[in-house]
Amino acid sequence: MLESLTEVQLVALSFCSPTEQQLMDFASAIRLSQASEVERYLKLPLDPDHQTRPTEQTPLSLAAGLWGNVEVTSLLLEARANVNIPDGDGATALIWACEDGFLDTARLLLEASADARAADVDGCHALGQAASQGHLEVVRFLLIARAEINFLPEVEDAHPGAALHHACSEGHFEIAQFLLQARAAASVPDAFGLTPLHDAVEIGNEEIVSLLLWAGASVNAADNLGDTPLIWASANGFSRTVHLLLEARAQRNLANYEGATALHVATAAGYQEVVSLLLRGDKNSVPDNYGTTALHWAAHYGHAEVAQLLLHAGMDLHSVDDAGRTAFLEAACSGYSRTARLLLEAKSDQDAADNLGRTALHWASIFGDQETLCMLLQAQANVNGVDEQSTAALHLACCNGHMQVAQYLLLARADKDLADHGGSTSLIMSSRQGYFNTTRLLLASGAQRDLADKDGGTALQWAAYRGHESIACLLLEALANPCLPDGRGRQALHYAAYRRHRRIAIRLLRAGAGRDLSDGSAVEVAELLLEAGAHLDLARNLGIANAEPA
Repeated sequence: MLESLTEVQLVALSFCSPTEQQLMDFASAIRLSQASEVERYLKLPLDPDHQTRPTEQTPLSLAAGLWGNVEVTSLLLEARANVNIPDGDGATALIWACEDGFLDTARLLLEASADARAADVDGCHALGQAASQGHLEVVRFLLIARAEINFLPEVEDAHPGAALHHACSEGHFEIAQFLLQARAAASVPDAFGLTPLHDAVEIGNEEIVSLLLWAGASVNAADNLGDTPLIWASANGFSRTVHLLLEARAQRNLANYEGATALHVATAAGYQEVVSLLLRGDKNSVPDNYGTTALHWAAHYGHAEVAQLLLHAGMDLHSVDDAGRTAFLEAACSGYSRTARLLLEAKSDQDAADNLGRTALHWASIFGDQETLCMLLQAQANVNGVDEQSTAALHLACCNGHMQVAQYLLLARADKDLADHGGSTSLIMSSRQGYFNTTRLLLASGAQRDLADKDGGTALQWAAYRGHESIACLLLEALANPCLPDGRGRQALHYAAYRRHRRIAIRLLRAGAGRDLSDGSAVEVAELLLEAGAHLDLARNLGIANAEPA
């Protein structure tokens, strides 16, 4: 200890410029509680407020906060250490001492006028940290020292809470009870509108939830997003907590900013027990802001058992969301065949269409969902129904390369030559996308090989343009006409040459392409072939006397 006024006055002298080694030794002496060594360095005199890198912690933060050494803390305070200097994260020595439960050093710091309202960059303050870490005696002392029990620091871009928030979020029942007995506000909202009840509900602590409800906490308080404690408990599947809240008359139908109620979120997560509890009262089937009902959510996530509960409760099977989808269509779109079957057996319309005009059969074809597709075909879904773009299920299966799905549709007598609004048939789509097996299946099923879209493009022309050599060969073997022109008068050979697909061009020439080209068109194709690296003799196969470019 400093024993004379002379020694204390040394602190007022100019501080020395310590070496890195001296600073390391000084910090080590603090850590090891070597009071005599600390005193020796202070007599140099060494700055008692020197902040170490990279944390920017002061000697006082180390002594009082991290190590809880009363003697060293006293030495530093006698050397006039600034008790309120924050470290790099904004934490003062008092915050550190309270977080680590060092009651004696916290007392010294408060006696030295430490600011109990100081907060770090995350909004953590002394009382909040003591409550968060479960240090009841420190909490008790801080309140005796007149710390503000409902203090909420204002920290930008942080989520500060009062002491009761911290106690509840960490499940410290005794501290929560003590704070409430000391008149802490049971429903104080933080910056996000969360009350201590939200915090207790989030971790499913029934004991603290009961305590808060007994203390008069608002059971229907909503946070800034409109979520009530009941919504939080339901979203986390805490059925016993949900039961407590319902007994305290929590309103089931309160919705958040998206219009979702407790029933919506419990259904989306598949919590059967919670759903059962919520259905015992008002059987809420009110849609959210997107027109989605609880049954839609059960279907979307494939929760068949929850869907069964909702159906038994009388949920509207035919309600449509903003996308025009029924729950059955939602299940089919999401690939949950078991849930889709349940809804279909409950008399859902298997041909119901969404805002795009697409039915469950369309969506099963898009995703290649064979199980759902077979179920729909067995239910005699309209196999040739078209959407807003005149697209049928077979089109979608073929343009996505789902051969097995296409085979099921063909067996169910899907129209293999049906064209969409652009005139594309299933064969054109499959050839354009390069799906060999699907193309072969369509040809084997008797699809017309030379049908053209509205621009005059045939399956062969698209294969030539895209460079799908195996498909071009397949079409030629099926006797597709290589000489058909499109709407601009161009043949498959033009496109093969233009895109420099030399091997396809050779196949087309061998199949008789180019025989009826005009001289100008033939010269154009020949020049393109030569640019693509074709042999001069190949260009001359077009029947041009002088195929060499000028």
